[in-house]
Amino acid sequence: MLTEGVRQVPKGGKCDGATAWPLEASAPHAASHGREGPRRTRARSCRPGPSPHNLALNKRILDVHNVCQLVALLEACHSEFNDVNVATSWRTLQALAGRQSQQRRCNTDGSVHKAVALLEVATAQRVSRFDAKCCSMVLYALAKLSRKDMDVLVGMLMERATGVSCTMNPQDVSNLLWAFANLRAEPTAALIAALNEHIQQSIHMKFKPQEIANTFWAASTLQLKLLPGLTSKLSTRAIAVADQFKAQEVANLLMAFASLGTRPSSALVAAMTHQAAHLEFKAQEISNILWAFATLKMKPAANLLDHLVARAAVLLAPDTTGSGSASQNFKAQEIATALWSFATLRIHPTLHLVQLISDRAESISKELSAQSIAMILWSFTTLSCLTPSTSLLRVLADRTKEVSGLLNDQDIANILWAACGMLEAEDFEVRKLVRRLMDAVATQALKGPVKFSKEGLSSLHQCFLSCETKRDAMPASVFALKQIFGRMSAAAFAGSGVRPSQVQRSVSVALRGMGLAVQDEYMCNVSNYSIDCLVSSDNTLGYKTVAVEVDGPAHFLDNMAPTGATVLKRRHLRLLGYDVAVVSYTEWAVLKDKTARANFLREMLYFTPDQPAKQSAF
Repeated sequence: MLTEGVRQVPKGGKCDGATAWPLEASAPHAASHGREGPRRTRARSCRPGPSPHNLALNKRILDVHNVCQLVALLEACHSEFNDVNVATSWRTLQALAGRQSQQRRCNTDGSVHKAVALLEVATAQRVSRFDAKCCSMVLYALAKLSRKDMDVLVGMLMERATGVSCTMNPQDVSNLLWAFANLRAEPTAALIAALNEHIQQSIHMKFKPQEIANTFWAASTLQLKLLPGLTSKLSTRAIAVADQFKAQEVANLLMAFASLGTRPSSALVAAMTHQAAHLEFKAQEISNILWAFATLKMKPAANLLDHLVARAAVLLAPDTTGSGSASQNFKAQEIATALWSFATLRIHPTLHLVQLISDRAESISKELSAQSIAMILWSFTTLSCLTPSTSLLRVLADRTKEVSGLLNDQDIANILWAACGMLEAEDFEVRKLVRRLMDAVATQALKGPVKFSKEGLSSLHQCFLSCETKRDAMPASVFALKQIFGRMSAAAFAGSGVRPSQVQRSVSVALRGMGLAVQDEYMCNVSNYSIDCLVSSDNTLGYKTVAVEVDGPAHFLDNMAPTGATVLKRRHLRLLGYDVAVVSYTEWAVLKDKTARANFLREMLYFTPDQPAKQSAF
């Protein structure tokens, strides 16, 4: 049995039972109209056109220069407004409020509040005449204004949108769902059903890249399961227009699939991968794409990975121009997410990139959250062939103490698991810093209350095993924590299910064929580790008891270095007195017949009484 610590998941969904947390990703802009709101399009309606007076009112609304002027116009004329005038007023208010907010003058006289109050009344009076465009414009404006306190009005607009859904175009659909996602207002089942039916039946709806990305993004934010037919249709359309996707749209689309827990088709991934090779991604987009692939448990194509790594290196490179524009792009959360993604995918990043990430983390140490620290440490231990520098460890230890009060149970379990994986470092200063880090975390955990998940308890158990095998390296606070959670963590660890692989069964059969006594999935009663094949002693054959570990692909990084969890298990078993022999899946694959396999195992297991079992090169 192998436990890798609690995998922290940066956004959406869950992974191995771990609690998920939101990644601070910016919401996509509403489709096809940039930052200033939905573009003005003539409403599709069979009603008579607007009167000259309403057209004149619309021009006056669009010509106002600030919110105060808009309020004055609303107070004087709102009773004369038609549905289009109301929607235009909302759009104008959203644009003016955003502009004033940027100039730090917004709401100084309560003018925005006055305008919202007047428009709320006007909307309620005329919503029954709204067409699809008016519905999407008003909801979009409410979302941009962050008006999450207007449930009644949103409900009225939602009901009206259901009635006019059959007239919506792709822009209306994406803007509507985008607004609901930002307002955290879940659309009714009737509205979703109507939109699904309309989109699937309409052969003329040609979604643009931003509209596709926004629709999927909104669905993932609201955790709406799109119908398979709709997902397929939008995916097919995305493939057709893949060469028009921008960097943010690629990132948002992949992130949406990951948040929904839906694997995109291989054709869609291939199309996005091809397009991505031509795009210059920002730091957040890089971390979001890596997170999406890691969450979906899909390794990105080599050319995409190389492109993302190269782009990240450019953004992380020290700024030699004095402009401060380069490394400022990567924030603490994005650094942690990128490292977590590499570790989750078992991809060994280049040493150059790791150094750049480490330097950046040190330079923004005050921005590191408890969660980011846990992710960074977990990633370094999982990527066993990498060790954080002394300077980075010192920064992380200092920052952990500062934010210790913000550590949750998942952070505590991950940091302690990661730290015990670093206890074998040759550098005394590194071991000293690891001990300090563990003491800060364990001390905070003792203050309670904490409630660990099963995965968190399993991680703690491996830390407590290190207490027994490395007693001199453990701070007293960790031993105190063991007194509280020791039995509980051991039970959680033992309760984790194991399933022998085909390679493991094959090795077991070969060992038995050599006349050896083999116990499959032997449970060590001291550590609760499940040993793949325990080969019992038989002095007449020159063997003695050996723990044979049969390690498949999940035990190795892409450079064939063992993962941190694999290293930790081997280390614990050896410290508990077992002779450990390792059979890797790559070694076993080249042995094509029984004789070759028997010779390989015989050479690995045979030794004199004072000689340990021969170790695999891996």
